Amino acid sequence: MTDWEITSTSIQCNDVKGDVTLLVANDMSVRCTGQEQYQKNKKCRAGVLLRSGSKKLEEWKCKGVNCPRLGAYKDKIFSEETTRKAQI
Repeated sequence: MTDWEITSTSIQCNDVKGDVTLLVANDMSVRCTGQEQYQKNKKCRAGVLLRSGSKKLEEWKCKGVNCPRLGAYKDKIFSEETTRKAQI
C-alpha cells in the first residue's frame, strides 16, 4: 500500500489535440481528463467525432484507458514507488 491517494500530471496530447491531465490512484486505477471531456462533449459515429461547437469532423484517436501515455505514467509512478520502498 502506498502512502498517497492520487497523483497526476498534465501533458499535451496529440490524440485529443489539447492539454490533458493523467491521474493515477494508489489502487492502480487510471483516468484521463481528455477522454472524459471527449466522451461528454462528442457526437461519435464510426470513429469520427464532431467537437462541440464545431462543424468540422475529426477522427477520434483517443484510446481511453488503453492509451500508451497513461500506461507509461502509471508504470513510472509505481516503479518510483517500488524503488522508494526498497531504499527504506
